[in-house]
Amino acid sequence: MLVDGATVIAAGRKRTDFGYRLLVIPVEEPAQYVYGNPVLMLDAWATSRNVNLPYRYLDTVGRTWGCNHPTDPTLQDEDTIVAATNDWTAELTVAGKTAWPILLLGFSASGFASMSLLERHPDTFAGAIVFDCPLDEQDISVSPHWDMLTYFENQDYFAANYRLTDLSRLGALAGKNVALNFRADGTNEFLPQMIAFASLLCDSHMNHIARFTDSLHRWDSGWVEDALDNFLVDY
Repeated sequence: MLVDGATVIAAGRKRTDFGYRLLVIPVEEPAQYVYGNPVLMLDAWATSRNVNLPYRYLDTVGRTWGCNHPTDPTLQDEDTIVAATNDWTAELTVAGKTAWPILLLGFSASGFASMSLLERHPDTFAGAIVFDCPLDEQDISVSPHWDMLTYFENQDYFAANYRLTDLSRLGALAGKNVALNFRADGTNEFLPQMIAFASLLCDSHMNHIARFTDSLHRWDSGWVEDALDNFLVDY
């Protein structure tokens, strides 16, 4: 199932455009919502703010790190996501509708996937809003690696193609809209990596938004609404 959403504003009310489309990357398998349902969060936010927020939730991809596996043809998630994005833009163009720039939205594994897709496909995506994810992961052969070896197969392939902090890829974030949302509690294993990545962006003089939140590691804990409320939109 591909969930395609665009909030309908009631007749007679002022219609406001968010200015971007959101491509929502899943953190679990299709039709599973152990970590909440992002569709419900986005619809509720857009309705309560009276904002037109076009989005697509790529539910069919399932849990993903946003990469192409080096040997398994059934794990080519990066290609699948980029193709779905291009198809979405083509559909809007053919229909004569506005194809707003696209922001990626994700957390945990899908937060890593969002940042990786932005780095590797800067011509396709305009930015990323991410929460509580391992952005400074250096060696996936060292535990804990959150099942990354299943998707990247080995450390050499990961380091050569998907390590987010490599300067050769980090430069693609220049001029992009990047929003980093930190989960600030004592049990957060991703917080040091989020802070390290933000520091690297600062050292590289790359603009970004960095915010702390007390939200939990779920879609429905408040960080989505907070991130959208505080995201700076360029029209």
